[in-house]
Amino acid sequence: MLRLLCVLILVTVVNQVAYAEPKLSPDPEKHAAFLLNPYDANKPDLIAFKDPRCPYCIKAFKEKETLDNYNVYVFWAPILGNTSARQVENFFHCDEPMGEAVINSVMQRKQIKCDNEFNQDLWAVNKEITDEYKPNSVPQYWYADRKVWVTQLKLSQTNEQRIQSIVNNSPTRLPWQRYSDFLIADVDDSKFNLALVLGKGQSEQTMASKLNKLSSKFNLYVFPADSVNERSTEFLILNNVMPEQESIYILEGKQLSDKELGLLNI
Repeated sequence: MLRLLCVLILVTVVNQVAYAEPKLSPDPEKHAAFLLNPYDANKPDLIAFKDPRCPYCIKAFKEKETLDNYNVYVFWAPILGNTSARQVENFFHCDEPMGEAVINSVMQRKQIKCDNEFNQDLWAVNKEITDEYKPNSVPQYWYADRKVWVTQLKLSQTNEQRIQSIVNNSPTRLPWQRYSDFLIADVDDSKFNLALVLGKGQSEQTMASKLNKLSSKFNLYVFPADSVNERSTEFLILNNVMPEQESIYILEGKQLSDKELGLLNI
């Protein structure tokens, strides 16, 4: 009798799993506003739920490049109380509720003030997904209709690995000791060398916060845009750089693209 009961329970569970309806899948057009990066048809989809006050969610945003193997859709799930709910509601007054400005405000733990009309359509899209998956913890990830841990995913390179790759593939090896006059702090042999060519109108004073952050991670060399110093001019020529409106960053001889700049976390 007990064996028969166990068999019946097992069959019931199997049937429930077999006939469970698949969850709502994100669509690259309908849910485009919630994609972390442009959609790539060659990548699988990954759904993530985050609360802006969750420290682990903030950390995950800072390491979002590790999920580059996926089309990552991020939806706001304010499960940590009324403050989170109000903060998320404000995101839908911004141009993009999952845009760079919003994500940066979350990573910096700052409130963002947007004056657009409340985007009811995107709010409804976000709510539809959160109602479907009902996340009770954050960050939470779903892949192919099942909840997964980050450790189960095929992750891309970490920031540190990407920086190492840039250094390894740098087209130029620079004689950094020649430019010690432009070094912000003492050389640390365990750190990579990073040069910052200031944009026109910029100065060390106006960029003090960034310089402090960068000099804690790299041997930082700062070259003023209007410098006529012989060594400074030599450095610019050697790296084929002309002073521009925006600052230029050179990591171990490689001028960083806009996307690569994100690795510096500035």
